Amino acid sequence: MQDLEFQYKREKEEADLTLEQQRLYGDSDSGDDSDKRSCEESWRLISSLREKVPPGRVQSIVRRCGLPSSGKKREPIRVYQIPQRRRLGKDPRWLTLADLKMQAVKEICYEVALNDFKHSKQEIEAMSVIKMKELCRTYGKRDANEKEWWKAVARDVWDTVGVGEEDDSGKGGVQDLKAHIDKLTDILQEVKLQNNMKDEEIRALRDRMVKMERVMPVTQ
Repeated sequence: MQDLEFQYKREKEEADLTLEQQRLYGDSDSGDDSDKRSCEESWRLISSLREKVPPGRVQSIVRRCGLPSSGKKREPIRVYQIPQRRRLGKDPRWLTLADLKMQAVKEICYEVALNDFKHSKQEIEAMSVIKMKELCRTYGKRDANEKEWWKAVARDVWDTVGVGEEDDSGKGGVQDLKAHIDKLTDILQEVKLQNNMKDEEIRALRDRMVKMERVMPVTQ
């Protein structure tokens, strides 16, 4: 096991150097690009490690050695925050739901690792729902079995990086779960409203505003 940890640490240091060079001398120094590269390198190391050891051991090694970083500070995304969009290397015209699922797994594993593997099973489910909805909306993908897709994302995340400690302490646990469900419902409703907004409605609103400006007296 020590050999695996040493190998991970060595590969992480190599990735750190590569990421820093890309950030300093690359074509783009934007935070999004830097974060995207860090996410990809982290996934490469974590998935490789997971092939050799169980999730609990993955957590231990990553906690001790850290994740690849370009040196640019980055705040972890909150559990219920709508995730930022990322560009996929593949031509969007040829993207499949399987591609989006894989991207969701990568990004969620990255977020979980950044947060020291403290996410509960329910929180990972929430992240899976939000991440898949955002990616599908961004790339114009729809599927009648979307529930099965986010469930598959959550299962892959659990299998790769595990989950944090669960709180099963009676009433408190039930209340926390209810709050989690209520919050998730609010977010999904917000995403649905955003998706249903049409250009015609926006133009109609702008037209009404222009008309109001015309009839309102000008204040001297």
